[in-house]
Amino acid sequence: MRRRGYTLIELMVVVIIMGIAAAVLTPLVSQANPLRLQALARQVVADVMQVQSDAIAMQRSYCITFSTSGYVIAPVTGSTVETGPDVVVTRTIGAGGDKDFSNVTVSAITFPGNRLTFDAMGCPVNGPGSDEPAGDAFYEITAGTERFRVWVRGFTGAVEVLSSPVN
Repeated sequence: MRRRGYTLIELMVVVIIMGIAAAVLTPLVSQANPLRLQALARQVVADVMQVQSDAIAMQRSYCITFSTSGYVIAPVTGSTVETGPDVVVTRTIGAGGDKDFSNVTVSAITFPGNRLTFDAMGCPVNGPGSDEPAGDAFYEITAGTERFRVWVRGFTGAVEVLSSPVN
């Protein structure tokens, strides 16, 4: 009578193959966080540049209101940031947001009143309804040991991204 089952050698071969697969996949999975953070940094830059372009094209002010859970883009009427159906984009970062960005945290916001406002000429100003040029400020996002600061330069509105490891 012959027994059915796996031999010890067959089990060892399967375990070795699984070990090799784990050794190959572990570095790839651990690199996912920096790639997601880079993708979000690119998204923030694209949104800031789009808002600046829209302000020039539409000849009206637009505002990005930043928070630790994301940001909202909306037009400005007078000194009021529009809400409701006039909101252009809402991006959620961190828990409760896009699953690709759920591990990302907003670690700093240095814009006055947490708002980046562009006037009708595409220049950053100190707030909705203000004509006073804004200074340099940034929005900082972090995931794991990586950190990106998305700088918006005063007067020119130039956007720059700087990467630095978390201390």
